[in-house]
Amino acid sequence: MWVHVYSSIFDSWCKITFANKLRCWRGEPIWSNGTFYKGVLYFMVNCFIENKCVMLFGFDVELERFKLKTFPSIPHADFDGNFVVVHKELHIFVTHGFRHWTVDL
Repeated sequence: MWVHVYSSIFDSWCKITFANKLRCWRGEPIWSNGTFYKGVLYFMVNCFIENKCVMLFGFDVELERFKLKTFPSIPHADFDGNFVVVHKELHIFVTHGFRHWTVDL
């Protein structure tokens, strides 16, 4: 997997390769909108394999590097998450458990 990052300083695009060792990619991964927090642009990526798999990526804009973060362990197959900033801290707002929804922060 790769992305192209634009540098306004150099007025050019740079290809950054990452996540090559991950085995969950089949079909089209679905990327969330990015959430910028303390110099890092965070994304949730939904991968569909045997079960739903969500990965969290952070792109450090200063270093121009991706970091993989773990998604919280969810006891249900049906869930959704969003990044939110609460009291100047980054959190994940997660809903899970179809029919009897639970919300965790």
